[in-house]
Amino acid sequence: MSPAYYPVQKRWHRLRPVFEQPFIIELMHEQMEIWSSIRAEESCCEHKPLPLTPWLRPADYDSGNWHRRFGRRGRLPDYFGWACEGACHWLASTYLFVISELEPDRPWQIATSSRHSTVVDMERQLLFDPNVMAQGSDPDACWREAVQHHDSELLPLGIYLKHHPLEAHEQRLSLMEGQSNG
Repeated sequence: MSPAYYPVQKRWHRLRPVFEQPFIIELMHEQMEIWSSIRAEESCCEHKPLPLTPWLRPADYDSGNWHRRFGRRGRLPDYFGWACEGACHWLASTYLFVISELEPDRPWQIATSSRHSTVVDMERQLLFDPNVMAQGSDPDACWREAVQHHDSELLPLGIYLKHHPLEAHEQRLSLMEGQSNG
């Protein structure tokens, strides 16, 4: 059996109300502000926080037109608003909250590595990852990067990703500083 994506677009009518709950928007905003400030620091730019509003989405933090690079034309599916290129570690906890609320009897958990973080149901080899789905990534590649990478970690059920991305970022900055100084 090979991994597959949860049918986000097909089940958007059930997912949308969960994604739009105020506490989900707040969680996403908190995580994306951290991601955005790190990106600004890496680019030597000023971080300009976005105000928390009911219609704020991860895509509002994205500065690129990645969906056009992947050949998408016309109106984009609504779930694309919940995608942001390069923000997988920061969106994983939000995705886990959403899918766990929608399917509370399933064993959803976060699989993470230095390359990718995603939400998986290991029993069904099912990935809940609107971010990489929107970017057109193959589920096998997503699975390899998060589940089968040499430093992959499967977090216990109910455990959310918290400090891993920040620690990884700090380690990466240290390495970059060491290379530029040496």
